[in-house]
Amino acid sequence: MELLTRRSALSVLSIALLTGCVPDFDVDETIIVADQIIAVNADPPEAAAGDPVEYTALVVSPDGTITDARLNWKHCQDIKPQAELGPVSARCVQGDPEATLPISAAEPVSATMPIDACRYYGPDSPPTSTGEAGRPADPDVTGGYRQPVRVALGDSVSFYEHRISCGLAGASQEQSADFRRRTRRNRNPDIDQMLIVRADGTEEEARNNDLITLAPGEEIELVVRWPECPTEAVCGDGVCLPDENAEDCRDDCRLLRTCEGAETYVAFDPLERVVVTRRESMRVAWLATQPGLVQPRTGVAADDTATESRNRFVAPTTPGVLSLYVVLRDERGGTTWQTLQLEVVP
Repeated sequence: MELLTRRSALSVLSIALLTGCVPDFDVDETIIVADQIIAVNADPPEAAAGDPVEYTALVVSPDGTITDARLNWKHCQDIKPQAELGPVSARCVQGDPEATLPISAAEPVSATMPIDACRYYGPDSPPTSTGEAGRPADPDVTGGYRQPVRVALGDSVSFYEHRISCGLAGASQEQSADFRRRTRRNRNPDIDQMLIVRADGTEEEARNNDLITLAPGEEIELVVRWPECPTEAVCGDGVCLPDENAEDCRDDCRLLRTCEGAETYVAFDPLERVVVTRRESMRVAWLATQPGLVQPRTGVAADDTATESRNRFVAPTTPGVLSLYVVLRDERGGTTWQTLQLEVVP
């Protein structure tokens, strides 16, 4: 789900998490100052061991999008020593061949979810071939598990956490069966609409890579919207919720149709030891090649039914063209993005 970035593959401490959990630094986090990977999309965003997957990276520079970036992709496959800090082992950060599985860089970037993903990064008993006794991984806040994907752009190394479809740890057979019956794999969100709202209240819809003209110093409001997902089980609405099934709602559930917004999902609560129903929160990261964005991150909490998030942008006072990137993520690792070109014209 998250994109972790390391400027040097040998640095274990320099982590930037491009979501709502980024530490505060005395810098403007909205400005792109170097060539970097700012997002990774996995299709599908949740996969079982052995499933085919495809990866796409959004690579940018201070001059805009890089379409011919040479990236090196690998799956981590290493047990992180308990004494090490960070989400992945130092050997995987360094790209050690004994701690990683190579992924073809041909476009599209096609791979297979590692067959031992739930052993290295999930609830299954981990292998002991490394010589260190491992322990099963702990679930994240959504009750899921993540396979680290290492992607390098030169000496800058980033990690995308790809959600793995694994079983449950600590659940009874009845709870595990209930979870398997009701669980729905995550789906990538979709940017349903992007709006530019001017100071006079006029709205302009902006599609991917559209060129928007601004006056020097003009302030606009940016609105990103995603589809509304149902929260109540209703047959015929095109979405198979956890409490629906193919017998009662064949059209919705025969193909386990899901939603491209804030989805309802099931998870195992290890404290209460029950299978619970939750709703995804949504997060938006905002970046640009020049200053002007008011906030680096916005979003909607899981208990908020809103289907949009807003930010403001103040145009530079000098003429020119800049790129603006909007990255939408759901709580379980689904990712999508949209790019805008903003031209300042006197």
